[in-house]
Amino acid sequence: VTDGASPPHTGTSNQFRVNPGALNQFQVLVPGIVATPGISPGYSGSPNDQLSGQPFQIRINGVDSYWNMVTSAQDSFGVSSTDLTASLPANTVLINGTRDLSVTLNGGGSHTVSAYHLNNPQIANGQSPAISIIPQNLDHFAFEQIAGPVNAGESFTITIRAETNQNQLVGNFTGSVHLAASTGENTSTPQIAGPFVGGIWTGDVTLTK
Repeated sequence: VTDGASPPHTGTSNQFRVNPGALNQFQVLVPGIVATPGISPGYSGSPNDQLSGQPFQIRINGVDSYWNMVTSAQDSFGVSSTDLTASLPANTVLINGTRDLSVTLNGGGSHTVSAYHLNNPQIANGQSPAISIIPQNLDHFAFEQIAGPVNAGESFTITIRAETNQNQLVGNFTGSVHLAASTGENTSTPQIAGPFVGGIWTGDVTLTK
């Protein structure tokens, strides 16, 4: 504790243990996401992009209402995804409140992965944030010719194509990309372009320098 005096008077209690509550929900952690027990929404960070058809590790935690792992949980659960072509693990059980599994997402675009209880509908499903899936044949991005000069602070339109190493359009790329300008950091807006439609994004950009 601290009062409002100057200098303040303080005091510290003895250490004591805080036990998690009862199992309330599942939590799905994917690469780029880390758990934040006790702090909503239970995680920080953002998912890393994943290549289509390439497996990656996820972690399923059984947590209480405050995102604390319930290490006594041994419950059965299944894994699903908004990617209907995904390769998913078979139904399994938590071991000491957690389980590491491998999943493969095959469809382009953004998808989520979820965990659900097999026997108790009172336990809430867990869902990852959306994961951008990059087609494996994507090699680079190409800009259509930009007519210059342009004026600082005035928007102009650009078009970006997702292409293979043979400069063919990757029509199933529907993700978003980070934009940066050679004029320096924070001199261009927007900083995210997307989502692409049919492998192409067209939008307005503004440079301040």
